[in-house]
Amino acid sequence: MVPADTLRGRGIFAAVPDGRLDRFAALGEPIDLLKGEFLFRLGDRARWLYLIDSGKLDLSIPLKMLGEFNELTIQTSVAGDTVAWSALVKPHLLTMSARAVEDCQLIRFEGEALGVQVREDSGVGLAVMDRLAELIGRRLQQVQAMWIREIQRSIDRRLV
Repeated sequence: MVPADTLRGRGIFAAVPDGRLDRFAALGEPIDLLKGEFLFRLGDRARWLYLIDSGKLDLSIPLKMLGEFNELTIQTSVAGDTVAWSALVKPHLLTMSARAVEDCQLIRFEGEALGVQVREDSGVGLAVMDRLAELIGRRLQQVQAMWIREIQRSIDRRLV
């Protein structure tokens, strides 16, 4: 359990009314992650959703470059951000890896239990899922921008 104030205005809980944060706070468990450690890896089952309390995480995908796999950072997430929201979205598989850029304090929520709370109150559930949809939309825009840049580079190389 974490204090409800820890969730106020943050991540997927940003639009949840103060009087209803307690039900989510009761599910939260604080954890620490040291700089350089992976929180999860691409393809893992998404059992937990995380709210970053402090620190930074790089969200990345592994790419093979010159015969070696390296992590390509797609986004850096900071305090107040939600990561691993795949815990609430089928098929519950992580689409990126997460590695601590610096020591992090996180709050983790078991996805199934969190889903039950979201479904119990349609008003609160709508607020959480609306915020989640916004996060997914932003991520899609970031990936799309990277993809378009890469297509443009590929075209430019062919024309030279």
